[in-house]
Amino acid sequence: MRKLLEQLYNGQLNPLEQIVSKDPAYHTINRQITEAMNMWQGRLAEEDYEELEQLLDLRSRLETLDMLASFEYGFQLGVSLIVESVAGWEDWLKGEFLIIETSDAPIIF
Repeated sequence: MRKLLEQLYNGQLNPLEQIVSKDPAYHTINRQITEAMNMWQGRLAEEDYEELEQLLDLRSRLETLDMLASFEYGFQLGVSLIVESVAGWEDWLKGEFLIIETSDAPIIF
């Protein structure tokens, strides 16, 4: 835990730069995009290609905003689960927990 706090303090934690998809299709699709961009660069006039790049940059910025929203949601959900689990653990330690009897086995909350 301490190392993560030090990395955060020193500005070394940047999930956006560190996360790369492990999906096998990632590299194939990335290569296809590079090949398509090279093809369009050869087909389009320089000014038209620059406009295409600007459009793709806007799309990339939008995707970054989507990724940020997903990251924030996931982080908040994870923290909420931990808080709820810890609160439930305290109730369990006090003996204040819910037991639901089922046909298989009791479920303890």
